[in-house]
Amino acid sequence: MHAKLRMRARFSRVLANGGGPRAFVEAKEKGRRRKSDAKERRSARLACRKWDGHRRRALPAARSHATTKDAFPGHFELEKAVLLASCAFESYESPSGGLDDFDGYDNHVQYASPFVTKFFQGVLQVRVIRAWNLPKADVIGTSDPYVMCRIGMGARITSTKKNTLEPEWDETCRLFVEDAEQQVLRLSVFDEDRFKSDDCLGEAQIALENVIPPEGEAPAPRTYELELQNFGRGYGKGNLAVEITFFPFDSTAKFSSLRKLLEDLGTGQGPIYELMSTFRRNVVDRWKIDKAQEEWESKLWKFPPEGNWTLLATLAALSGSHAPLDYEKVAYINNTRTDTQVTIWRKTNANVMIIAFRGTEMTKLRDFATDASLLPCSLSVERVSSTGPLKTLLDEPAVHTGFLEAFDSVRAKLMHMVDIILKHPVEEEKGSDWKVYTTGHSLGGALATLMAAALAERNRREKSNMTLSMYNFGSPRVGNEKFVSEYNRWVSDSFRLVNEADAVPRVPLLLGYKHVDHPVYVTESGELVDPDGIQYTSTLPSPWLETVAKTGYGEAEDIVEALAVLSNSSALAAHMEDYYFNSLQKILDARVQL
Repeated sequence: MHAKLRMRARFSRVLANGGGPRAFVEAKEKGRRRKSDAKERRSARLACRKWDGHRRRALPAARSHATTKDAFPGHFELEKAVLLASCAFESYESPSGGLDDFDGYDNHVQYASPFVTKFFQGVLQVRVIRAWNLPKADVIGTSDPYVMCRIGMGARITSTKKNTLEPEWDETCRLFVEDAEQQVLRLSVFDEDRFKSDDCLGEAQIALENVIPPEGEAPAPRTYELELQNFGRGYGKGNLAVEITFFPFDSTAKFSSLRKLLEDLGTGQGPIYELMSTFRRNVVDRWKIDKAQEEWESKLWKFPPEGNWTLLATLAALSGSHAPLDYEKVAYINNTRTDTQVTIWRKTNANVMIIAFRGTEMTKLRDFATDASLLPCSLSVERVSSTGPLKTLLDEPAVHTGFLEAFDSVRAKLMHMVDIILKHPVEEEKGSDWKVYTTGHSLGGALATLMAAALAERNRREKSNMTLSMYNFGSPRVGNEKFVSEYNRWVSDSFRLVNEADAVPRVPLLLGYKHVDHPVYVTESGELVDPDGIQYTSTLPSPWLETVAKTGYGEAEDIVEALAVLSNSSALAAHMEDYYFNSLQKILDARVQL
């Protein structure tokens, strides 16, 4: 807490003196010169320290922070790491406001209003009225029908009407439309069943180009009485009545006929003109209210200006290329079945996208169930291995079953959102490549690794115009050696930041799980060190460790390291957000002295 207050005070002093984040550029070199002697003394002390049951060998005492950074691959960026840590821990917060969407597969999506109006053409309002002549799907001679309305990846479902072949709903569903000239509205009537999959009673389709109002006309509802068909499944019998209205986001289209009428009236007088003038003022007032609502939501979906992570990332962004206030949330996906959440950020002035996964929450039992599903699962399309779960560890790429199930629950919707954003580059950077970052803490770090692997696989297949980076924090091991080998080959800009005392990155033990590249450890004193410079000792008998290593499902070094770390009283506390915040702040404090 005191460290956060000192950081806030330092940032306030710079602002009061007329400076800002860029003012630290000049102070950077000055700070490095002033800390040189202190750094050497601190490194010397670090080399002699002992720590609870294990011995640590630090990097050479003569190293400065600059040479410590050079010990890692040249593309490691501390400023990027701090920004992505901010996004990773911000993903624990659910955004307020926004517009809701659903996909029919337990995914609830919240969009920021500016994102929706820019990347979608409009909203299709579907009023499901009634159905008749439905087939008898249940043994008692009735059905329990409901309707699913779907456009692309978006879907809405009506309530279920019990024991009837002529249900009446009178319910309204709203769906976002990406391309009104190409997309199709699909209406499917299902019979709800408790102990088996729901039966499809019939389907109907309507091309959206048929419901777009002519240019210059206000939206108007159109009623359709449709005959249900069998599109390769179900009964294909019955009729469905719906009322459809398309509302384009181009607000001028809604009132174009009104404007024309006002122009025809000229400078008219009398009650009709006064009535139209009043209506026009109401339209303007409504527009102002909508605009204010949009601006209010936009602020909620940005980094909080006075937030601790915002200030820390701003201090880190000496060059200005990773300033947090340049980013805004555009979408938040929550899978209610697996309790998996992911936030998508977009840079407002460049082609940069950040995908941040939420980590394990201590109050969520579903998260613990995900973490506890330890058996390996094949990465094949069917997610099934022909050699058995343990044999899979040695024969083919495999990953943690719980992590894969959580990722698969949001994968389709997430990939669709990525495609939408990639199609809409920033105006100033049209034609330029996109930078896509994946990040997360704890469980979120494991999901960020799987997302990076999925994007890399798609890049190889489709050769999309993106460069990929993955930075995670306190991530557990994700896959076996074959998965790690393929991942490291295709995702070169990949880093795992780990508090040295954090126990979570040391699991799962055994079963052959490995870490992906590249590890960066943060010491208690705020130093970035190479984990190869750390040695651990154990009281376990060497023959027992050698036997474990010979099985091929674990390595003695991993077991020794995990037991040494778990014996420390800070093993779990070091995994928490405050610990990572303080560690990164110490690094920045050492690099920038005011």
